Amino acid sequence: MRGARACGVDEKINVLGVEAFISAIKTFGFEPLRGLLTDAVKNGVSNASRSELVDGIFLSVQDHVAREWSIEQRTYIMGSLACPTEEDVLFLINIAKTNGIPLVRSLLVPQIQRLEPSTKFWMAFLPQLYDAKDVIPPKAEDVNILISELLVAALDKANPLKKVTSLLYVCEVYSHNRAVALVRLCVATGNIGSCSIIFNKIITATAASTADIQKSLATQFYLPMVPPLDQYLLSVPSISLGSEPFSTLFRAAADSILSKVVGTRHFSAAQMQTLLTAVKWGGSIAWLGGRLIPLLRGHTYTLSRDFAAAIYAQRKTISASTEVTDDLIKELTRTAIDRADLKSTAVRYSGELPSCARVALDLIKLCHGTQNAAFCKHVALVGAKEQSSTRVKSVLVPFIPVLRQYLATQGLDLTAEPYLQFFKGTVLDFVAAVVGSKPPNGGVGRQELQTFGCGCLDCNTVKKFFASSERTTTIWKAQVYRTHVEQELTKKRKSGATWTTISRRHGYSLHGLQVSPSHFHGITGRHPELGLCADY
Repeated sequence: MRGARACGVDEKINVLGVEAFISAIKTFGFEPLRGLLTDAVKNGVSNASRSELVDGIFLSVQDHVAREWSIEQRTYIMGSLACPTEEDVLFLINIAKTNGIPLVRSLLVPQIQRLEPSTKFWMAFLPQLYDAKDVIPPKAEDVNILISELLVAALDKANPLKKVTSLLYVCEVYSHNRAVALVRLCVATGNIGSCSIIFNKIITATAASTADIQKSLATQFYLPMVPPLDQYLLSVPSISLGSEPFSTLFRAAADSILSKVVGTRHFSAAQMQTLLTAVKWGGSIAWLGGRLIPLLRGHTYTLSRDFAAAIYAQRKTISASTEVTDDLIKELTRTAIDRADLKSTAVRYSGELPSCARVALDLIKLCHGTQNAAFCKHVALVGAKEQSSTRVKSVLVPFIPVLRQYLATQGLDLTAEPYLQFFKGTVLDFVAAVVGSKPPNGGVGRQELQTFGCGCLDCNTVKKFFASSERTTTIWKAQVYRTHVEQELTKKRKSGATWTTISRRHGYSLHGLQVSPSHFHGITGRHPELGLCADY
């Protein structure tokens, strides 16, 4: 006996276990152990263990004194509960099934509320009580009423913004798990409306917090809370996420994320998706636009671009009004264009397109990807008042084949606006910045040269050359043939063509007439991409 007490079995029945107690009774008799058993029931910290001991003795010991003791102890346990835990749930449910809700309400509930069990206990007890309501007398309605009362009392004391220790940061951080678990508790007990108690606590605490704490709540609580809560609630057919009380929480989450996270260097695509989910259930596209556009005007174009693409991908589900959604996408696309740097010619490595050209192509893809192709005209790489020679040659000319390739892969018409205007603008900028003014004799271009010559073999050779992109051609023939070609070229001086006599050491003729086309055609020979522009 002294050894058993020394081991603490008079407080913790599971030190020996119920079977060991019963074996001792059968060996030594009940009376020698009565005092120890009574103390074990009186001092036990587990209601379930106390009940299991009493019931085990009643069922296993064929001693009427022991049975009478067991009956007395059952009544004593119900009137002297220890603070209940999750392991006591089945014990309490069995009492309700046996004795009915009136006894639970009058005898057990006052004790439980006075003892203030943990939130985990209520999360385990109330759903199981709800599941057993049909077998608890007198009727299920009485069980539901009691559950609602107990739930409200539990939620009033619960803290949905519980902090936990982060192993990663070795500090306490906010956790969303408690809040989601409390929502699950309300849903599991048929008390969806009681979620408003949780949500009001969260929103009130957020509003009363400092700016630093609000930022922590945005990153540690709201962002990780939205996806699992959204996934869970979508699995419950009876819940409409766009209605109260859920819309209130999702709106608060969207507001927190917008205020504290959007635009920071850590803002990711996954976080953007979380924000759009919160807006979908708690806000509206019009509300998002009113908050988002002013914010994006202070950030680089990529943030506006990403929002436009993400909202477009969900345009049929994020809002009932596709018209309002399309208007926001248009505004985001235009904001991206306005915020883009289309002047920088920086390159990261040799052979790469300059920064402004890469951005321009990115914006053109965005315009087509969001069905706002008309906005491509605002992606202005050309048309500046002063285009430097370096910019034209390093930006505009290399950009031509890249743009042509993209348009071709998309099946887009290269001769349609605004691309036709771009090709024309590139030629004009090139002529102004690189080619310079017209030759003194005034060049008239390719059309004039199409009528060159008398039709002889040499004239036709030069005429064919003028129609090509070659830089020069040479007529290696005797003086009489060269003189004839020179006479014909003189007739076409307005074309800007030039010629000169050159010599060589070997060959049938040691002298030749080297002909160069007009100044512009010489340039297109060196830059075939520019020649492609001229075709349009």
